[in-house]
Amino acid sequence: MKDLILAHAGSMPSARLLREALIEQGFPKLLITRNPEKVIKFRYGNSAPSMCNEILNPANFIRMTTNKEIFSNFCNNIGVTAPVFSKLSTVLPDSLPVLVRSTLTGQGSEGIYPISNLDELTGIDTSWYWVPYYQLKKEYRVHVAGGKILKVFCKQFESETTNGIIIRNNSNSHFSVVDTNKEGTFVKLKEVVKILNTELLERFKNSSLFFALDIGWGEKEREYIVLEANSAPGLNVNTANEYASVLGPILYNENR
Repeated sequence: MKDLILAHAGSMPSARLLREALIEQGFPKLLITRNPEKVIKFRYGNSAPSMCNEILNPANFIRMTTNKEIFSNFCNNIGVTAPVFSKLSTVLPDSLPVLVRSTLTGQGSEGIYPISNLDELTGIDTSWYWVPYYQLKKEYRVHVAGGKILKVFCKQFESETTNGIIIRNNSNSHFSVVDTNKEGTFVKLKEVVKILNTELLERFKNSSLFFALDIGWGEKEREYIVLEANSAPGLNVNTANEYASVLGPILYNENR
């Protein structure tokens, strides 16, 4: 019987890249499924209940990272700065701008509405949430697996002229690889990732984790702010190979 990856529908392309990278590196052939009733090897963004004890990314971890509020609360509780979510029905913002969110589980910029003045809140569903808007000088995508940083990309706007409140996403930005291996570089970023990774492993004991963080440097705050985590990170061929080199030995209990 072939080993199975339980993937979310939207993460199939990256799950396939990771599978191919594992095969190319000599690990057993894997198949991808969306059926949680199968006996699965690990999950890629799919938190559906199953009877398996997965080695990588258990369902509870995926559920936590999928819900922005729950993950942000986790970060803030361990001393890592993340947006604080407030319900419009409970408290209104006392300073602007803010970002209103219609969903806690959206991808990209889905369900995010920039608000620059209180009049713009008129008619908005009060069951929605708002978070502070951070003026980020730089924003990074940090890939983490097996307790270490695999690769870091800087999100850069396609256009040099950006007016107003703009959320970096795949439609208006591109990703450039950043070298974080040089001694003395990105010290604070590495510290944040280390704290977060240590606390996650403590919470999800007996599991190995992989994920990507969106994290930005706040000019006003003078610190890194963790925006969200993704348990089914978008991959290219090179990044998939990086993940495979770390996850393969964990999956098959090999030392390489």
